[in-house]
Amino acid sequence: SLESSPTPRYDLLDVSAYGSMALQMSRGCPFSCDFCNEPTLFGHTPRLKTAERIVDELQTFYNLGYRGSVFFVDDNFIGNIKKVQSVLTDIRRFQEEFGYPFSFYTEASLNLADHPDLMAAMRDAGFNMVGMSERFLEED
Repeated sequence: SLESSPTPRYDLLDVSAYGSMALQMSRGCPFSCDFCNEPTLFGHTPRLKTAERIVDELQTFYNLGYRGSVFFVDDNFIGNIKKVQSVLTDIRRFQEEFGYPFSFYTEASLNLADHPDLMAAMRDAGFNMVGMSERFLEED
């Protein structure tokens, strides 16, 4: 569970020394791509931090004076589409409240293209770039 993992000590960073911040929202991926070891390391069931935890980490970046790019370092950001959509709603609210201080980018499986509503939610939350990876094997 990522809910029990400690919050990173972002306060130890000199945020002015970084061109981008990194934030991890999930671990695990439902796919078995032949080029990726994510499921071997972290399992096939994606586990996510709560929306509140993600917003708290974004608030920490904001409070430290950081403005700019944030890389969601998840190997497959959309591993659990339903949960991701609810987190995106809270991220969008945070962004709106603070005038969109961050732009986001991440990595996701190619099936993101099958979900225009999810792509719209990502755009509305402030995502402007997604690295795509193709599935080579069927879902488990």
